[in-house]
Amino acid sequence: MDNILTIHLKNKVECELELAKGEAVLDTLAFPLDIHFDTMLVTSIDKILKKNRIETSSLKKVNIAGFVAESSVAYHIASSVKAALECR
Repeated sequence: MDNILTIHLKNKVECELELAKGEAVLDTLAFPLDIHFDTMLVTSIDKILKKNRIETSSLKKVNIAGFVAESSVAYHIASSVKAALECR
């Protein structure tokens, strides 16, 4: 089973991380989408992975979901984090 991390950008005020193993959701973590989004995203990813004893190297896929414009800063930050996690 593959470990999958999904970054849900919700309604311009909240972000939720979903950690799944195959089809089963292992854990979720929500935090506000504010001016410190970059720091909060990286810190929250570290927190959810550590809590579930999963190494970043075992993530097989990172998804970005939600209703945020692809031109938004939040989307670009999430895309950069996704690229960094996928190229490790």
